[in-house]
Amino acid sequence: MRITHLPSGIVVTQQDEKSQIKNKAKAMNVLRSRLLQTKIEEEQKQLGDARRILIGSGDRSEKIRTYNFPQDRITDHRIGYSRSNLPGALNGEIDDLIEQLQSYERQLIKNEEWPILAQSLKKLNKKLARRANHEPLAYIRGFSEFYGRRFKVNKRVLEPRPESEAMIDLLKELKLPKNTWLADIGTGSGALGITAALELHNHHIDLYDIDASALAVARHNCALHELHLHCYKRDLLNRPTRPYDVLLANLPYVPDRWKINQAAAMEPRIAIFGGKDGLSLYRRLFEQIGKLPWRPNYVLTESLPPQHKKLAQIAKKAGFKLRKTQDFIQLFERVY
Repeated sequence: MRITHLPSGIVVTQQDEKSQIKNKAKAMNVLRSRLLQTKIEEEQKQLGDARRILIGSGDRSEKIRTYNFPQDRITDHRIGYSRSNLPGALNGEIDDLIEQLQSYERQLIKNEEWPILAQSLKKLNKKLARRANHEPLAYIRGFSEFYGRRFKVNKRVLEPRPESEAMIDLLKELKLPKNTWLADIGTGSGALGITAALELHNHHIDLYDIDASALAVARHNCALHELHLHCYKRDLLNRPTRPYDVLLANLPYVPDRWKINQAAAMEPRIAIFGGKDGLSLYRRLFEQIGKLPWRPNYVLTESLPPQHKKLAQIAKKAGFKLRKTQDFIQLFERVY
């Protein structure tokens, strides 16, 4: 029995048994072992090559930077740049060095002959294919930035939007007293609630969402930012765990019949669409608030500017007046 693996050129011959079926089975086992060994050797070679690129041979020319104290000179060997005033550099006066490194990096990017490892190129091509299919860049990268911080995101949550940052700005303007209780309703990735916890001090913040998968992402982001916030699986503010002074509510507000771009269409519909006029979830939220034995002092919402007038009317019926509007964000204050 002779088997040839065409992609690799490996040839296996087996004639130990009288039965050709048994010979074939043995030959296939041998072939699998050789293919596995070949794969291991290739991976070890790639790791070795990558290690040599990262570490180098130890030659002086491959060192990143040297400090010559007798001659008062610092040299960055990656770009061939030297300067004096070594004590100043050690004290953080390295703006000129950073500028030289950035300039060198820009030149590398412009250079079409800049080498890319085959493994890196393969990963890059996969990501480019995903982006060409309109997948949001945040999903491809696995994270998004919000209010100057990085948050994990995936297909279970909506990518945090820059317009939502105004909610944090308005929240900070309130000058809340210490030990205020806040709740982030429909938290998704947790970006709003976590940012509020990091920007404010001596306050308590809970995260609410109807989707367990979204809460898993929120918990990951809490750990990422070294916070211990409580996450609750609830339908908006149904069965709240305690009274809250402030509610942050960035609920889905896109009308069901609106056409959205292809990238947004790949995000969870439950986090985007809010009924016929986009305000169905806000109606339910304020209805829930109206049935509680307590009322929050403030409710911050996000919606489209053309929806603001109608949302203010919904809030008014629940005993809240509009205090301030900033872009997509409205701040409502309790009146009774």
